[in-house]
Amino acid sequence: LLSLADRIDTLAGFFLVGLKPTGSRDPFALRRAAQGVVQILANRAGWEIPLSVEQLVDSGLAVHHPDGAALQQARSELLDFFGERVKNLFESAPFSFAYDEVASAMAAGWANSLTDLHDRIVALRSVRDNPDFLSLLDSARRIANITAGQPSVAFRRELLHDPAEKRLADLADLVGSHIDELVAQHQYQVALESFAGMAPELETFFQ
Repeated sequence: LLSLADRIDTLAGFFLVGLKPTGSRDPFALRRAAQGVVQILANRAGWEIPLSVEQLVDSGLAVHHPDGAALQQARSELLDFFGERVKNLFESAPFSFAYDEVASAMAAGWANSLTDLHDRIVALRSVRDNPDFLSLLDSARRIANITAGQPSVAFRRELLHDPAEKRLADLADLVGSHIDELVAQHQYQVALESFAGMAPELETFFQ
C-alpha cells in the first residue's frame, strides 16, 4: 500500500503541473511508476488489493487540491495513461492476450477492477472461436448495417406478427435476464456462452 501511495502521489503531482511523458521521453520514469501500480492491482498471487485505478487516481489528485479545470484534465490524462499501461500488461507475458481481446474487454470498462478485467478477457478468449459466437457476431454486424442511420425507437411487442419475431423477442427477454444474473455473479464465460446460444434463432430470423 505504501508503494502504491508513493507512486500515485508522484504521478498525480507531475501530471498536474504538465510534466507527463511525451513520445520516448520519460525523464522521471512515470511510465515505470504507472506500470508498477498496474502490476500490483492485477496481482492475484495469494492476495489482492481491493482498490481500483479510479480510486487511486482520485485520491492522488485530491491530495494536491487542484482547481476544477486542472483536476478534470489531469484525471482524464492519468486514466488514459494508465489505460495504455493496462493494455501493455495484458498483451505481454505472462498473460499474452490478443490486442483485440484486451481492447474489447476494456471497452466495457476497466478502471474499476483489473482482476475483474482479467476475468472478462479470459472469458472472451474462451468463446471467440465458438461457432455460435461467431455466427452471433455476423448477425450483430448485419443488424448494425440494417439500422445504420435510423432513429432510435421504443420497442413495441404488440407490433410483432411473424412467429420468428415473437420467438426471438421471447428468447431475448429470457436470455437477457439470465445474462444479467450471471454478470452480477462474475460468471462471464457462462454469460457469453448463453449469449452465443441465441445464434440459431437469429439465423432463423434472417432466413
